Amino acid sequence: MTFIFFASTDLGAMSHQSRLLGPFLRWLGVGEAQALEIIGFVRKGGHFGGYALLGLACWRGWWARPLLFCCERWPLHQAAVPLVLAALYACSDEWHQSFVPSRTASVSDVLLDSTGAAVGLAALWVFHRLRAGRAG
Repeated sequence: MTFIFFASTDLGAMSHQSRLLGPFLRWLGVGEAQALEIIGFVRKGGHFGGYALLGLACWRGWWARPLLFCCERWPLHQAAVPLVLAALYACSDEWHQSFVPSRTASVSDVLLDSTGAAVGLAALWVFHRLRAGRAG
């Protein structure tokens, strides 16, 4: 959550990220329009992946069980509270961004973040089911 919080400040603004990735992409011969698309894709991928990890961390914290070394099946509804926690944090993150001049708040980012958390939790659920099937 700390990483997400600081990424929501001016440091995570598009202008800063394009200063880092933009010159590298131009060096590779990528045009300006394509570079902006790639940077946007990387930014959205960061949202998705970061919240997938946050969903896993919320599950681990809420249920106090190991993520990868658990060999028992668990009902999918146990992902509800961690998913809600991640989604609420996504809402608060976008609200925080609304106060940062170089950032904008976006409902679509909340949906993307929540989807990332849901996919992370679903992947964990499948992993545990497969692992429990092998152990049993």
